[in-house]
Amino acid sequence: MDTKTPLTFKVIDNPGTPNRELHIDFTQAFRSLSSEARVVQFRDHINNLQKNIAHHSQDDAARQGMVVILQVSKEILPFIEGDEIPLDETVVIIITSEFQLGNLANRGNTH
Repeated sequence: MDTKTPLTFKVIDNPGTPNRELHIDFTQAFRSLSSEARVVQFRDHINNLQKNIAHHSQDDAARQGMVVILQVSKEILPFIEGDEIPLDETVVIIITSEFQLGNLANRGNTH
């Protein structure tokens, strides 16, 4: 997977609960770009993910992770385009026992 990405990801376990959190942050390099340059880089990021996904088999763990990142990135893109997201804050996605990242990856449309 291409490691040049505008995002960083962390999965946080919540002891005592079946839930986890996916923490998403924007890199400092991405935050320092102009609004227009951020849109271009974020679209490139999505295109690169789509290309990389095509080179992995369906059951490849790396592919599944890339699909999740792609889906999250597609959800964030309109906010990047509209300059409507605070880039210095962490986006947190709660992952419940009913919602697992692998299930999301298996359901995802990658094109």
